[in-house]
Amino acid sequence: MIPVISEIPKLINKQQEQSFFLELLARWEVKNLLPTNGITCLSAFKLSEGSSYLGKNLMDCFEYQNRKVLFVDFNSIVYPHIDRSIFEKQLNEYISVINIDIDQFKKYSNAKLNDWLLEMSKKYDQTIILNQEFGNQFSLSAMNAATLNVVSIDARLTPLKKIIELDLMKNEFDIQYMNLALNRAFYSPSIFREIFQWGSFTIRKINFFKRKMNVN
Repeated sequence: MIPVISEIPKLINKQQEQSFFLELLARWEVKNLLPTNGITCLSAFKLSEGSSYLGKNLMDCFEYQNRKVLFVDFNSIVYPHIDRSIFEKQLNEYISVINIDIDQFKKYSNAKLNDWLLEMSKKYDQTIILNQEFGNQFSLSAMNAATLNVVSIDARLTPLKKIIELDLMKNEFDIQYMNLALNRAFYSPSIFREIFQWGSFTIRKINFFKRKMNVN
């Protein structure tokens, strides 16, 4: 199973969001998940499952801590006022943004995209990528360049079959450092209830066949 790196509850105001995500960053650093010049890639099957929300709050925390961070957005939704390009736009002393111009990037091979991301990351304390939804051209390439992959799933919206699909995709494409961030954790009904029920059913089924083999 892919490990869960964060369970994000319902946060009702900016103060709660800041407190939660500052603590989350601290936990990730204690676990050595955010090395200097590291690249964190935030992915999802659908952006509504929480990857853009996670990205915006991480960037707010980095800015609050006066860290030099690059935000690479393949969707242009966190800082929509910035034009699409392949060049950085400096928002302030600490934060720079690239809203990716997809048409220009269509000329890039996977290797060239990886090299470009790695080269850009050397200038920053951290680089955060808000990835395309799975199934789009660059979604896997962005993940391959990352030192930390975080896939957002939603406790109420993400179907169980997508978690199984994600595990298969991780193995097929050898995606490294993959973790899950559970958005809207502790809601009911929850995807984890489905997983528990599915897992219990699978165990019962295995035990049934074991007993049948012993009888025969």
